[in-house]
Amino acid sequence: MYRHHSSLAKMNQGRHDARESRLAKISAFAKARGEVSVDDIVRITGVAENTAYTYAEELVKRGKIRLAKLRDRVWERV
Repeated sequence: MYRHHSSLAKMNQGRHDARESRLAKISAFAKARGEVSVDDIVRITGVAENTAYTYAEELVKRGKIRLAKLRDRVWERV
C-alpha cells in the first residue's frame, strides 16, 4: 500500500509540474505580446477550451493577467 501512495504522489507531482509549465508558457506569451486569448492558450498548450479558461482564471488570481475584452475572450498582461 505504501508503494501505491508513492506512485500516486509522483503522478500528482508530474501533473502539477505540467500545469505549472503550461501556465508559465501562457504568462510568457502574454508578456511578449501584451495579451493572450483563449484561442492562443489552446494553440500554445494543446489543452481544451474549458481548460484554457481555467488556466486564464488561475493567472488572473495570481495577478499575471487581467481581462481586457470579455466579448473577444482576451486577457492582457499586468
